[in-house]
Amino acid sequence: MVLDEESISVAQSYDGIADMLLLDSHGPGDAQIGALGIPHSWEIDRTIVERVRIPVIIAGGLGPDNVVDAIKAVHPVGVDSKTRTDKDDGSHTKDLQKVKQFVSLAKSC
Repeated sequence: MVLDEESISVAQSYDGIADMLLLDSHGPGDAQIGALGIPHSWEIDRTIVERVRIPVIIAGGLGPDNVVDAIKAVHPVGVDSKTRTDKDDGSHTKDLQKVKQFVSLAKSC
């Protein structure tokens, strides 16, 4: 989870131990990590990418509307989307058009 600058040193502590990192959002007081539909600091993500030797996947409020900007800002090996590629009806099921658009835009970078 990415909260603040301390997240950089936490990520670095996994370097050489984990096969990859998935950086996701977390709000203070939230019971869950991720699936919040809110982005976190891409500057912190970018610093983590630059300081670890393992692949980094970013998540946290990514959707068709911002995935290109996120990739350009962070340069991760991959991206992940949950909430912003779900249907808008609250069913927590995937909107295949949003998924196709997200994938197409991500691959264009």
